[in-house]
Amino acid sequence: MTINKILAFDALTCVLMGIVLTLWATALAPLLALPRDLLFYAGCVLFPIAIFMAVLARQDRPRSAGVWLVIAGNAAWVLASLAVLLLADPNRWGVGFLVAQALIVLAGIGRTQGCRPPGGELGESEGQMNSTLPRRTFLAASLALLAARPALGQRQTHANLGVPAMKIRDLYPLITTPVLVEARDFYVTHFDFQVTFEATWFVYLTGSGEDGTRGATLAFMHPDHPSNPPGPEAFGGLGMILTVETSDAASLFERLQRGGAPIVYPLTEEDWGQRRFMTRDPAGVLVDVVEQIEPAAGFWDQYMVKE
Repeated sequence: MTINKILAFDALTCVLMGIVLTLWATALAPLLALPRDLLFYAGCVLFPIAIFMAVLARQDRPRSAGVWLVIAGNAAWVLASLAVLLLADPNRWGVGFLVAQALIVLAGIGRTQGCRPPGGELGESEGQMNSTLPRRTFLAASLALLAARPALGQRQTHANLGVPAMKIRDLYPLITTPVLVEARDFYVTHFDFQVTFEATWFVYLTGSGEDGTRGATLAFMHPDHPSNPPGPEAFGGLGMILTVETSDAASLFERLQRGGAPIVYPLTEEDWGQRRFMTRDPAGVLVDVVEQIEPAAGFWDQYMVKE
């Protein structure tokens, strides 16, 4: 197979992969446990790469420097895949996806061995490029894949027991209170929570995340519930703070004031690096609304755990 055909084929695969990653990044992200933006922008990068390969493929004799650049770009893509494999936290599907596409790109590098342009032989430097670099790149990336396996296995297992790490789907407080309806309305009105599930003795609320964050979940249960244990005792209001993190605590403070929510601690900029205020919901839960800001210089130095 000639270099021209290989470049054309690689350009086509780049376009197809780019379409998949850009159009279905949102759907693929939870399936692979990879960041949605990473998948989307990786797909965007593939389109100019495909154009460059297609331009080379249409040349009667592709320029040596251009082919060098394609091979170097493929090698960089493989190394970037390894970096994502080690630094991100993909699930088994994500690991399989990263490894499979890295190996396919490696195979693309290997296909340049022995290729000839139409109508003639490669020059000496081109022949060296097509022979030495793919072998070395394939060997280096293969060794990197093998080296990554122990790290991947360690990351996916419990450090002490050697068993697969538990995957938590959700973690949320369930608060027993006789004012079930009032508690529901407090979070729906002041924090835009949505009622995901509601029964006569139970209500389950979810809050949308901001800028890709996972959001929040909260539930309330009436003392007269059939799910013993726990017992019918209602929450007494002590020993618990519910923290709500926002990007604009001042705006939310004004909103709650206008809405008539009780303010038990005014809007304050704390030395430890938070702009915050506190309210209390009808169930007696103290709600701490915080915005992360820069801490006072040296504040945390006195509290840091020393090795």
